[in-house]
Amino acid sequence: MRYLFLIIIVLPIVGFSQSSVITWSDTVKLSWEDYRIRKAKGKVSAVSFVSIDYKYEQKGSKLYVYIYSKFFPSKSWAIPNASNNLLDHEQTHFDIVELHSRKFRKLIHEANLKPKNAHKKIEKLFKVILDEKNHCQEQYDKETNFSENKEKQKEWTDKINEELKKLNSYSTTDIIKNF
Repeated sequence: MRYLFLIIIVLPIVGFSQSSVITWSDTVKLSWEDYRIRKAKGKVSAVSFVSIDYKYEQKGSKLYVYIYSKFFPSKSWAIPNASNNLLDHEQTHFDIVELHSRKFRKLIHEANLKPKNAHKKIEKLFKVILDEKNHCQEQYDKETNFSENKEKQKEWTDKINEELKKLNSYSTTDIIKNF
């Protein structure tokens, strides 16, 4: 009985910590099980809560920057019995976030950062990337009609995958720059 009690307490904690956020990976794709909320069909059939998260720190003559593309299952929702075509559409939203994370990493690699201005410059670069990402996401939904236009959906998915390949050298989440 003592072991059973421990299992009941431990499993929910382990399960929760593993599913609270999904970090983008080229080997793991989203599934409908990742969407924790189910809603009745309305104007939109699914919403993926995705973001670019970053942090940085200066230690002596080095700057450490960490940039992640994240998906939040507890804030993402879909209608029951949503199609695989719609799931592909939502995956491309997540891929667009990763594309812009890579663009952000590239900008940081190329930036002339100094110890006194690094934080301000990183924040400005992030705002540029965030605006670009938001515009891209809106354009994507508009052109694909939220996955309904299958031809445009394929064009966008192929385009984003090609851009990800071009920026593959910026797929590492951690950046270390010397001042």
